[in-house]
Amino acid sequence: MTHVAQRIGVFGGAFDPPHLGHVALAQAAVAQLGLSRLLVVPTGQAAHKEQPLSNAHHRLRMCELAFATIPEVRVDPRETLRSLYEARVPLYRLADLVVDSRSDASVENMADRVATALLARPDVLERK
Repeated sequence: MTHVAQRIGVFGGAFDPPHLGHVALAQAAVAQLGLSRLLVVPTGQAAHKEQPLSNAHHRLRMCELAFATIPEVRVDPRETLRSLYEARVPLYRLADLVVDSRSDASVENMADRVATALLARPDVLERK
């Protein structure tokens, strides 16, 4: 039996609401990185946000609808099930490489060099 390695991506965010930009990023990640699966992970309660997020159940359902046309996407509810004060490891600490979305890093080159990479918004990197 031959084992085939899967390439799995993780796309986290508030998705409040998910929009065409999110969908375009997901499509590009799947295509450019050759992902067999992309987990879309809406955040639960974001302590750093000034306004409370919309109901998690509604955001999950909106994500399911928004990403429905991308067969590789699975909407993962695990972060919405956590309490605000529950200890967790930020996603960026699990990655081999974090790339600022403003950088000129080539997605193709990055995929060949590391096992796990995250594309992060500048404001997320500054909160580390």
